[in-house]
Amino acid sequence: METEVKADGGARRSPDSRADCVLCGAGFTLKGRLMIGEVFDCPHCGKPLEIADLDPLAIEPFARIDEE
Repeated sequence: METEVKADGGARRSPDSRADCVLCGAGFTLKGRLMIGEVFDCPHCGKPLEIADLDPLAIEPFARIDEE
């Protein structure tokens, strides 16, 4: 079963975009406008993911950079 994730960004890639979690493999649909660098949680495994590119759509695990 596919899950929808709403994006509140302000860039491109509007209508809906289908993606797969790179960590758990679950499929979901991203709704709305997407931005490179936008971070969201996988609706299945809950891990943070990041939009790496829009054309073609590329999703990567989110790598948090801690500032000291």
